[in-house]
Amino acid sequence: MAQETEPAAEASGQEEAGPEETPARRRPWVKWTRRVVLTLVLVLLVPLLGAETALRVNYTGDPADGTYTRDKDAIWLGHA
Repeated sequence: MAQETEPAAEASGQEEAGPEETPARRRPWVKWTRRVVLTLVLVLLVPLLGAETALRVNYTGDPADGTYTRDKDAIWLGHA
């Protein structure tokens, strides 16, 4: 007789995957390196974005009294 295959496997067109094709068999250093890079990016980006947001919120709105120009700024800045 010819080779017998299971009808379910034949109908779906899938064959059994070997141990090398599974994603769990990846090299361990790849997963470790990816996690370290992601952690470093987050450690650098999150505080930077937080500071940027805080500065932007801080400087919204009208300036306080006394911070407007009195048309004498060029003199005390040394540009006259």
